[in-house]
Amino acid sequence: MSIIDKLFKSHEEDVIKFDVDLIGIAIKANKELYKMVSSGSDDLGDIHRLEQQADEKVQEIRNMISSGAIAPNILDDMFMLVDFEDNIIDSIYNLAREYSRYKLPSLKMRTMVQIKMLKSIEMVGEALDSLYKMESSEDLSRMRNLRAKIEKLEEREDNIKDSLLDYVYDNKVDFKSFYHIVELAHKADNIMDAAEDTADMFLSIMVSIMT
Repeated sequence: MSIIDKLFKSHEEDVIKFDVDLIGIAIKANKELYKMVSSGSDDLGDIHRLEQQADEKVQEIRNMISSGAIAPNILDDMFMLVDFEDNIIDSIYNLAREYSRYKLPSLKMRTMVQIKMLKSIEMVGEALDSLYKMESSEDLSRMRNLRAKIEKLEEREDNIKDSLLDYVYDNKVDFKSFYHIVELAHKADNIMDAAEDTADMFLSIMVSIMT
């Protein structure tokens, strides 16, 4: 019997597909964010459309869960899982909005922030790819390995956040630039935190079913 058979009573294929599709939308949104930051664009249109698409998908999944598609003993965890997934895409959109909101006055500062943001977005892309594979897998050992990879990426992203915070505290930075860089650091970190929360919850659900 597969994990899916153990996990769901009915509509299992639809719920799984919608859940994985949600991570697919996050991957697309993150790629759009990378293009936006690398080009210096302030066009949020594509990311906003993906965020709205994700909201619709989230509502569909919640309706399916509420309709009795999920075993009662994991109902609350499944709702939390969807909330964490939704938070990934919301956080990507929030970072895009903050990045486009203000142009740093110094070219040196803009270049430094851009390089660090692109590195952070690249790591988020790796984490989302691992999450996509994790939610598509039926191998508990593989899920654990992918979860461990996401945890390591989150730790590396923390270093980027800390380096940005160190920069604004160690240098003479005007108030608007200080606030903007701090917001970017925390919003970028929020994306990875949401990915890690999603991985934790998904693995917890699977372990509870498989053991």
